[in-house]
Amino acid sequence: MFVDRQEIAGELLEEQSRVQAHRMRTRDLSKYNAIIFSADYSSILTFVDTEVPGAQSLEGVLEGLATRPSSQKTHWADMAGGFAIGMRQVAHGFAGPDAAKVAMSCVDLFDWEGESDEEDIKGISEISGVDMHDKQPNLIVANAETVDLPEPADVVTSVEGIQYFYNPLAAVANWYNQLNENGLLFVARLPLLPWSGNITQAGTDEQTLFTRIFDNFTQNGVSFAVEGPGTKDDPDFSLLALQRKEGTRLQQNAEVLQVTTDTEDYKSVVYTSDSPALEVVLS
Repeated sequence: MFVDRQEIAGELLEEQSRVQAHRMRTRDLSKYNAIIFSADYSSILTFVDTEVPGAQSLEGVLEGLATRPSSQKTHWADMAGGFAIGMRQVAHGFAGPDAAKVAMSCVDLFDWEGESDEEDIKGISEISGVDMHDKQPNLIVANAETVDLPEPADVVTSVEGIQYFYNPLAAVANWYNQLNENGLLFVARLPLLPWSGNITQAGTDEQTLFTRIFDNFTQNGVSFAVEGPGTKDDPDFSLLALQRKEGTRLQQNAEVLQVTTDTEDYKSVVYTSDSPALEVVLS
């Protein structure tokens, strides 16, 4: 376990201990797959198929990557992963030599297992169907928005966490930049809490910020897909998938101007007008 709480404000810890008390117990592999790999999300499935043919689930992606003719481990990093239930379920599903080729890192503000009593852990084990003391991923106690991973990742996921971030664009750039070349990033907000409207830019309408970002991705050959319910031309979406292009990184140009928090602790973030707010640049 790696712990880095130097830049984590006490206010954020207090907020997220309240927010995550239930969510960290319920996000299992089936929820990740329902959110990212929904049968209704044809653009996401097509996006994934170009890199991992036939994969229609998170475990399918990891299995496809792990069976590549390479001595390198496949690294999955999950941001704000709570109890890492989905990771443990994936680990239990792997067998044989391929199991040793998958490394998993869970980034969270808390060591939920270490801070929970045994009765609580036993209950989660019974519900999830896996022993929570077994198949433990590498835990990184840090702010997922700014975390520095110990090694690059082949897959990065963030499921229903980014709506709490004070600088979500910085988080997306940070995660993209820590992918291996051709690595995959999946970032999902709550389905009824789309990115546009909650992440905006001063002096523009709700759609402009992401329209300009997506135009920049397209111009620079970065593969991406969005779903639920928007399109690339009408980016009222809740799920973003990106693939890191060789030799590139994301640069944040716009700065946070204002952050407001609603009664559910969801953040609405307004950025300065610098455009594009996220830009593809050479590494």
